[in-house]
Amino acid sequence: MPDFLIPFGPLHIVLLHIPIGVLIAICCLELLLRDKGQKNPAVSLLHLLLIGSTALTIVLGLALKDLGNYGEELEAHELWGFIFGGCVVLTYVLHWLARFKQTPKFKRIYIGGLALSVLSMTITGHYGGELVHGKGFLTRSFKDNSREESPPSDKTATETPPAEGALSNQSSASANEDLQVFLAAQAAMDRHCYECHGPNKQKGDYRMDLKNAIFTAGKSDLSPVVPGDLEASELIYRILLPENDDEIMPPEKKGRMPEADIQAIVDWVKSGAVWPDSAAPIAKPSAEPERIGNQETDAIIEQINRTGAKAEYNAWGDHTVRVDLGVVESTQLEAALIATARLGERLSWLDCSQLELPQSFFQQLPRYQNLQRLHLDASSVTDQDLKTISQLPELSYLNLYKTQISDTAIESLKQSPSLQTIYLSETNVTRKGLKVLQTALPKLEVIHR
Repeated sequence: MPDFLIPFGPLHIVLLHIPIGVLIAICCLELLLRDKGQKNPAVSLLHLLLIGSTALTIVLGLALKDLGNYGEELEAHELWGFIFGGCVVLTYVLHWLARFKQTPKFKRIYIGGLALSVLSMTITGHYGGELVHGKGFLTRSFKDNSREESPPSDKTATETPPAEGALSNQSSASANEDLQVFLAAQAAMDRHCYECHGPNKQKGDYRMDLKNAIFTAGKSDLSPVVPGDLEASELIYRILLPENDDEIMPPEKKGRMPEADIQAIVDWVKSGAVWPDSAAPIAKPSAEPERIGNQETDAIIEQINRTGAKAEYNAWGDHTVRVDLGVVESTQLEAALIATARLGERLSWLDCSQLELPQSFFQQLPRYQNLQRLHLDASSVTDQDLKTISQLPELSYLNLYKTQISDTAIESLKQSPSLQTIYLSETNVTRKGLKVLQTALPKLEVIHR
């Protein structure tokens, strides 16, 4: 995939509707013209449009794959996309055969080719829908509605959150036991849940690695964890489903969670969902989400947005902030950088794409101790500037696409403790430099062409 096409990847989501519409139009015309042979030029022109739009959609889909870093979950959609493309080409050939032969036999074969194209298009679209909306998205609303209508258990109806003073009556042995139960559950969730519901990705608007977020409902309006109530906890419902169920978590392709890990999470929820920093059960979330942030952070966000940049909280229950400086005018960049620096450890995501960044920016990078994603693609970053990268303990994603960095920067990059993904396409980094980097960080995913 040529690098210049990768930024156009998101257009795949728009253009994929063109071959769908054209194929439907061809089918409708064939039904209307079934007694008039294959001589209508509109059908032939539509077939050409179908081939062209399908080819472009597939190319942009491959670009989006590289840009979006979807991983294994994209494989079925990608495979059926290629099958659909093959069916489109086959149908075009059959169209001309039917047109020249003018026999019922070839007409039926051509119609069969159209049917195959429609079928493969439907399957491709279904897998694409699962990427966006999750597995089993077509039937989930029916299942969710039936669950929501079920009456709450007696335990849920009668349970009241413990008073703050109740913790003082617990023995140290009991508190330690609660802590051990939590740590076992957290380890299980770290292995099986945080990849899709953690700091870098929150599928279904669920995040499970933060104290407040794990008790907050996502798109389904169902709370992942309701302390002490296994039946009302969506997390428990999902991990206990049969292995071949569309809604099981983790998804069937990733493999069922081991029984020991399932039991650890069940025990934690059943015992009251104690969280370690307070060692006290969290009260069930109210219908209205807890307000996030504070006045100081709100003021900083407002100040950043006044410069033309974009700043916002990551999610409900997450007090960290993401900032996009790539949209700011050059005359306002200095003011935006000064305001962003005030966030300090509250900054978790920073986009500086296509910017001429001053030295002062890189000097203040170490203050962002919770920064997880940093976009410097097409920016003025140099080898010298990257020396501060190793001082960011939580940085997992770094985009250096189309920058002037070289092998000199490798020494700095290989010191990054949490780096998981790095983009190095169209840089001066050589294969030798890449080999050094991947030897130092064997689990690092490097995108380089």
